[in-house]
Amino acid sequence: MSDQDTTITADALEQMLDQFDGSVNLRLLAASFLDQVQQFEDDIWPLLAERSLALATGHRLDGLGQIADLNRSGRNDADYRLALTAEFAVLQSNGTAEELIAIAQLMVQMGTADYEVIEYYPKGFYIRPVDHALTVDPSLIGTMLDRAISAATTMSFVYSFFDDAATFTLSSLGATTETSGLIGLGDAITGGGPYVYQGNVGTGGGFTDGFLRFDAVDPLDATLCRVQDIDGDAASQATFLDGLNSDIVHVLSDAGNGVIFTCSGTTDIGSYHELDISAIEMVGDPLTDLDDVTISATTTNGGHLSGVK
Repeated sequence: MSDQDTTITADALEQMLDQFDGSVNLRLLAASFLDQVQQFEDDIWPLLAERSLALATGHRLDGLGQIADLNRSGRNDADYRLALTAEFAVLQSNGTAEELIAIAQLMVQMGTADYEVIEYYPKGFYIRPVDHALTVDPSLIGTMLDRAISAATTMSFVYSFFDDAATFTLSSLGATTETSGLIGLGDAITGGGPYVYQGNVGTGGGFTDGFLRFDAVDPLDATLCRVQDIDGDAASQATFLDGLNSDIVHVLSDAGNGVIFTCSGTTDIGSYHELDISAIEMVGDPLTDLDDVTISATTTNGGHLSGVK
């Protein structure tokens, strides 16, 4: 859309023939008509602007949607305007990297646009929002980008619903030796100890302060871990145990032997807590009865694998 003309009268008077420069009455007469043209321009311009995509609302947006063949589908004006802006960008796209990034940004709406873009020979694109938790349906973004690319071009839109720090990714490093069993999962939570591991007991027998046991002789077969609220240092671990949920839990001896498991929930029984567990792996050698052990946890931070559309 062109800019509003605010100098109609002045521009027209400048174009009068030189022989009329001294004719004040003629210039005033011309100006009286030209001022009406200027007034019309001033009055009509807001109506034109209100029908632009940037300012249109309500039925005016619906009219633009009919042109683009994109229904409102219950969206409010702001969301519908955004969808129409992206739609028009797709319709005008030549499939260049710059255009694809612009379309992705229209949908993703990052505060500061930051995208990792890789072009694969002969015709392939990879686009990923950097360190951005996606809040838009990724299938909508993927559909838009698929339509914007040129024929026979592959398109990968890689996303996560979490920031990069909480998104599991494949390492770009060389071979590594994993010693903790939990590299990169999240923040460590210091737990309690020492505890005395009661092996070969299962769920039976007495249970006193400072003891820990599983409901199976082999911890890898256990579904429950029972931990006294008071550890061997006479320190209460009730708050720590209450907070275990969807975490990775380590039960390790001073020698680094033990078991790692996921905890799906915890129940306060009274003097002890009962953890619902599923074993991940043994670390080092098997625990033996009456080993001193500590219990700690690592959060998963709600981490998720990245998605690809």
